[in-house]
Amino acid sequence: MSATWTSPRFPFRRPPELDRGLSHHRVAIVGAGMVGLTVALDLARHGIATVLLDEDDTVSIGSRAICLAKRTLEIYDRLGLGERLLDKGVTWQVGKVFHGASLAYAFDLLPETGHRMPAFVNLQQYYLEAWLVEACAASGLVDLRWQSRLSALDCAGDHVRLTVETPEGTYALTAEWLLACDGARSTVRAALDLPFVGHVFRDRFLIADVVLKGKV
Repeated sequence: MSATWTSPRFPFRRPPELDRGLSHHRVAIVGAGMVGLTVALDLARHGIATVLLDEDDTVSIGSRAICLAKRTLEIYDRLGLGERLLDKGVTWQVGKVFHGASLAYAFDLLPETGHRMPAFVNLQQYYLEAWLVEACAASGLVDLRWQSRLSALDCAGDHVRLTVETPEGTYALTAEWLLACDGARSTVRAALDLPFVGHVFRDRFLIADVVLKGKV
């Protein structure tokens, strides 16, 4: 990956709360990964401002959510990123299963024609996250705060109070809505004693980032 991609580094910007005290927001989002950035951008497209907190200063490393299905592509198309995904990603719809050198089974995930979006696009997650950061910044409605770690939260009536640690000190803010987009080991879920509900299956998969040099 290092041969084809350089991770951007986003600067820490001193939040106003460190100088002016407690502030109130309509929506706070914890976690600036693919989910947090997407929901922030979607809310911005509806005219809703958000403050987005992330303890890191860059996008994800590695391919991770490399395979984007048709419905997901349609959502990103609505958010203005559809063409970039199609231009950069690898489009496919036919899957094949081989036994040795013999084709054992093949399936077409989008046999009908006339769809704007393909069945799947394969693209490393860090490309999409970087584009989402750009789009969120361009919206003017997403206050993206890097190197800002949620350390505590308290629910009080019709709002939640967040305590945030930064390189320049700790501050607090309140919000009407809090969205936990910080993954299965979520700080928000742990603080509220909320389990991560889902299903586990026994299959194992390996996603590897490999750079190949072809012959011209």
